[in-house]
Amino acid sequence: MSLQCKICGNEYTNKAFKWCKPCQINYLKRNFINWTSGNENIDEFIKEMQFKINSYYDIIFEWIPYSHFNNIKEISRDDYITIYSAIWYNSPLYYDEHKIGYTRYQFCRYKNVNLKCLDNLQITTNEFLNKVNAYSIKRQDNIRKIYGISQNPNTKDYIMVLEVNILISQTGRVEIKKSINLFKTCN
Repeated sequence: MSLQCKICGNEYTNKAFKWCKPCQINYLKRNFINWTSGNENIDEFIKEMQFKINSYYDIIFEWIPYSHFNNIKEISRDDYITIYSAIWYNSPLYYDEHKIGYTRYQFCRYKNVNLKCLDNLQITTNEFLNKVNAYSIKRQDNIRKIYGISQNPNTKDYIMVLEVNILISQTGRVEIKKSINLFKTCN
């Protein structure tokens, strides 16, 4: 097995998974032209989050079009926050060592997520982004994971796209998920 990156020729950051951080950051930079939130501050924040990756298993923080969510159901509400369960039909990016780049799961294209919307708050974009920073893109820490940001096209509210920890059971009851299996890709 070659220990040198096939793209830049430098030693892989992670040799076992053929992951080269500088090349993957460059891939993400080249992809910037393929998306926008329509808000320069949010776009810059997403780029900064993407630059924070340090491992092949870190979550690639993304702008996620609201149209990529199906089966959206309100599961919790208070005066300021509404939580929805949803199915993200495009699923998160993951690193594929055979393609030496990021791709989406083909065998598991649907991902259960929670959408967190800050309701009726006249907060600035920067205040919203400060709240986003409470979550993690590191799969192996104990902080709840965030996949990205979206926007409700009707209300124009920005939405945090989070790993599932609130589910609706088959009986319709709301359940808090106590632990998340890091190796289960299709929760």
